[in-house]
Amino acid sequence: MAVVAAMGKYTQVKTDYAIKTEQKVHDAVTSHIIVGTPGTMADYVKRKILDVSEVKVLVLDEADNMLDQENLSEQCLKIKNMLPKQHPTQIVLFSATFPDRVRTFASRFAPNANKIELKKEELSVEGIKQFYMDCKDQEAKYDVLVSLYSLLTVSQSIIFCKVSTCPCNLRKFLIVIPAPRHGRSYSEAHDCGGSQGRFSAWCKGRRRTRPNH
Repeated sequence: MAVVAAMGKYTQVKTDYAIKTEQKVHDAVTSHIIVGTPGTMADYVKRKILDVSEVKVLVLDEADNMLDQENLSEQCLKIKNMLPKQHPTQIVLFSATFPDRVRTFASRFAPNANKIELKKEELSVEGIKQFYMDCKDQEAKYDVLVSLYSLLTVSQSIIFCKVSTCPCNLRKFLIVIPAPRHGRSYSEAHDCGGSQGRFSAWCKGRRRTRPNH
């Protein structure tokens, strides 16, 4: 959302979130760009908090991750069916991977759409090696990260976490590790506007070493 706000800094474009909160929302959402989760979006439309009569574009991001969560695919289709029929709405779907289940869903969500796909050999940037570590539990992931930072000179890095508590715990874990002379700073960024449970932590600095204790 910060990127959208920066791009529209000198325009009248307004943004807002449609995500589940402890306090139930009653005021109408009238922003130009609204980012939210399928369940909350559908609820807002149903309760007439969100007026979709003039919606121009409907975007579904991270479709593959959406389909991993129960009922989200049907909720997305429900939102699409709530859109006005009197004028066309552009339907856009993004997915990092396109297995058969995503293709099947895409044909329902955006039938007869123009498709832009990358070939498998184009997914990996030349000169960048990719690998994964099979970790038995959360603690093992921390150990692997410490080992990597001890072996490699990492000036800047982004660590993507799957659950909301992970960035906070990871940041605390990294902070207590003794820093080298130049030190390292950490910050965490919670992507509230994305699919539920998707968060990222931004870490930058130089190599750390594993504590003795």
